[in-house]
Formats: sequence, structure tokens, C-alpha cells
Amino acid sequence: MYGCCLYQFPLALGIEELVAPYVPSNNAMEGTYAAIKIVIITSCCVVAMYAPGFAFLTALVGLICSMSVSVIFPPAAHLKLFGLKNLPLWQVILDIIFVIGGTVFAVVGTISTLRNFEG
Repeated sequence: MYGCCLYQFPLALGIEELVAPYVPSNNAMEGTYAAIKIVIITSCCVVAMYAPGFAFLTALVGLICSMSVSVIFPPAAHLKLFGLKNLPLWQVILDIIFVIGGTVFAVVGTISTLRNFEG
């Protein structure tokens, strides 16, 4: 339950910022904040209970996004920003190893997730 609260916190803050100009007082705003968070967490729980592929979809999206953003993108951006000619050979090799390794791990993780969902 706490993990759900933690992940929904940025969404709740965004909605609160949209609603804040229309709420007249601080007391009403506190109630509005609570209502927004309760609705978001309740809807998250309802989707998790009634959508059978929700866990699979979450695992797949999390795997692909985390691998691309945290492992593949930084060394690829480093190579693109500084170019192959401006970097020492060891940095180029290390960046290429990270890009290839991250891609391989993303593919293996995707296959593993698909197999776990089927079986």
C-alpha cells in the first residue's frame, strides 16, 4: 500500500496544482488534497484487482523504461554529445559495452517477462 502511495504522489501533486486556484480556503484545500489522494489510490487498487494483465503490463513497461533511461540512454547520449573522435578510446569502448549490454539485458528481461506471463 505504501508503494502505491509513493508512486502516485507526483500525480497527486500535479492534480492538486490544477485544482488549487479554484479552492477558496486552506481548510477546504486540505480536504481536497485528501480526496484527490484517496481517489487516485482507490482507482489504482481497482485497476490492479480487475485488470488481469495489469501486473504484466507494469512489469514490462517498467523494465523497458528503466533499462532505456538508466542504462542505454546515458552512454548513447555521451557518445552523441562528444563524438567518437573527441573521446578517449577506453570511454568509447565502455559506452558501447553499456549500450550493447543494456540492450541485451532489456531483450532478455522482456523475453523473461513474456514467458512468466504465459506460464
